[in-house]
Amino acid sequence: MLLAVGASVWIPLAAAAQPVARDVLALFDSTTDESVVVSQLHRFVEFPLNHMGMRVSYWDVAEGMPDWANVDPDFVVSWFQAPVPDPDAYLAWMQEARGREILIATIGVSGLPYGDDETGADGVLEIHGLSSVGFVPVTFGAEIVDMDSDVVGFECTPDAVLPPFPVLVPRRQDITSHLTVRPNLPRFQGETSLVTTSDAGGFVAFGFALCRLPETETVQWLIDPFTFFSRAFDLGRWPVPDTTTLSGRRLYFSHIDGDGWNNVSEIPLPWDERPLSAEVINERILKAYPAFPVGVGLIGGDVDPTLGAPDAGARLARDAFALPNVEIGVHGYTHPFLWWYYEDYDRQAELDLIAEQRGDPDATPLDRFLRRVRGENDSSRMSVNYGLMLPRAHAQRPFSLEEEIDEAIAVANAIAPEGKTAQAFYWTGDTRPFPEAIAATVAAGVRNINGGDSRFDSVYPSMAYLSPLGLKVGAHRQIYTANANDNIYTSGWTRDFHGMRLVAETVERTGSPRRLKPFNLYYHTFAGERFASLEALFFLHELAASEEFIRVFPSRYIDTVTGFFSAEIEQIGENAWAIRDRGDLQTLRIDRLGSLSVDFGASSGVIGQRRFGDALYVSLDPADAAPVLRLAAEPEPAIHLVEASWEITRFAVDDCSLAVDAEGFGEGRIRIAGIDAKRVEIVAHRDGMIIFDGDVPVEDGQLDIGLPEAVDEATRLDIRCRR
Repeated sequence: MLLAVGASVWIPLAAAAQPVARDVLALFDSTTDESVVVSQLHRFVEFPLNHMGMRVSYWDVAEGMPDWANVDPDFVVSWFQAPVPDPDAYLAWMQEARGREILIATIGVSGLPYGDDETGADGVLEIHGLSSVGFVPVTFGAEIVDMDSDVVGFECTPDAVLPPFPVLVPRRQDITSHLTVRPNLPRFQGETSLVTTSDAGGFVAFGFALCRLPETETVQWLIDPFTFFSRAFDLGRWPVPDTTTLSGRRLYFSHIDGDGWNNVSEIPLPWDERPLSAEVINERILKAYPAFPVGVGLIGGDVDPTLGAPDAGARLARDAFALPNVEIGVHGYTHPFLWWYYEDYDRQAELDLIAEQRGDPDATPLDRFLRRVRGENDSSRMSVNYGLMLPRAHAQRPFSLEEEIDEAIAVANAIAPEGKTAQAFYWTGDTRPFPEAIAATVAAGVRNINGGDSRFDSVYPSMAYLSPLGLKVGAHRQIYTANANDNIYTSGWTRDFHGMRLVAETVERTGSPRRLKPFNLYYHTFAGERFASLEALFFLHELAASEEFIRVFPSRYIDTVTGFFSAEIEQIGENAWAIRDRGDLQTLRIDRLGSLSVDFGASSGVIGQRRFGDALYVSLDPADAAPVLRLAAEPEPAIHLVEASWEITRFAVDDCSLAVDAEGFGEGRIRIAGIDAKRVEIVAHRDGMIIFDGDVPVEDGQLDIGLPEAVDEATRLDIRCRR
């Protein structure tokens, strides 16, 4: 099979294609880590690996080592805190991995037992070319001899008093030491290498990956995880599937969990002094910002009169769902707080827990009235804010996945206007669904999101608090949000009700110098209860109005992340790649690009490029399922997209004529480069009407187009050059 990459150049695709290595097997130990979710690997390591294009899967070494017939990783990473349960099997498997030329990153302890005198041979260290000749429990007098600032000292520097460390001596010429320390040992006059990379991968000694800030007990990265893993895994230049960017702009999306839908607000409306929170959000946010798309996740029980819901609940949901800038979401039916509780459900145990928590069968009428005012009605609506610790909000009926997911979707769809249906299930409570729950959303035909709760601000001042893209749960994947929600910024909705303003710090820090996350404005309906929380939402909407962003529904982000995991990339030549199975992911990112740029004439299915920092963001043609990207130092000029405030769904070039289809929210801004003309004629159509017909100047080959505001509407542009 031959692949055309230019007018006279052909590459034999089948012979030259080489899959890009991007699959990492993470080894964790459930005897020390309760689950993958709380493991160091998932909390800290997976995010930077995702940013670098890596897909991470997990294996619990407490269950034995994986059969090589069932796994085929490109890389292996571990971060153990203690020796593994079966060290012999573990070492044999690791040696086999290295024999297969799989690169290995080891953070923390090696996984093998310490020798009786703490100087025993360690086969995992030997893989990394290191031998242990001692251990320093008291580090007074230890001196840093050399610290490679490219790898160590990323967000913090080593403490003046170092944590206890092993004495590790390199035994091979291929080893590069990035942190070298001279211990104060009378019987040892040498140095220890605590962070290394080599032909086998990379090693970081226990206590030397992160710093802990004593004032707050938060952590920061001591090593630069991007540089460390790039060197440990010998990662070259390749196009990373990017989940932050669309049409050359940074993504913005917003979604609302329905908690507090029927809560009484302190914010008056002209027709109601004490409206429900849902009505405040409808009027002051959803209708006030029509050019800002948002997903609204309804809790089925909050519109069910048999569970105590007021008549206004369903009316307000119908009002919200009818808005063109609202995408329908579902936030459960009974709103589980603790999903694990329902994996092996026992109704009697739940009833006993309810009785124990309420504990006041002789409550006075005043007690019951106060519960109603607080949103805690006779239907057992419960919240930790009211002193009740129960596993779900509506507990009158036995729990079932059918009601929690399928019936919740059915309720939302019944309220929705014709032509609109629920697009995603928003996980509730602890956002840790069990495999059957994830599978139920897939069977119901909806996406899923929530969990992760990223933040990077002055309170949590580290990339270590940025979550990965999601987690494989059973046979399916849970997609995480890109930012924490207001419940987290307000300590469980108990104080600091303006706390969502801190989202702006995360947006800034994850935007530059690396674009790490999209802007995700994620909150609950109870944000409509208080002036402070509503003002924070006004502030963040103004921030999102910046021309830095392209606004999309949450389903668009979920589909982008899904495409990240499904995409396969093959290198077909020097600076040339073929991409397939990317779904709806439409952006690739190439880091450390230097002087290279897209060779549009030699590529196919590539419609645009835009530089940001040392990265190039490449826009793909949604109509091309198998694009080919080729880079060159001085490619021939070509008409291409630079950026747009709307998603570009068609970009067809014929000489100096151009047909563009775009859809989105807000004012239309489209920038196109590579036009060999002084002026162009543009005719723009929307809903069968011409919304623009005129002559527009071109400056230095670049065309800037401004079009009237849209609200999830498609616009067609026909552009012709005037020579």
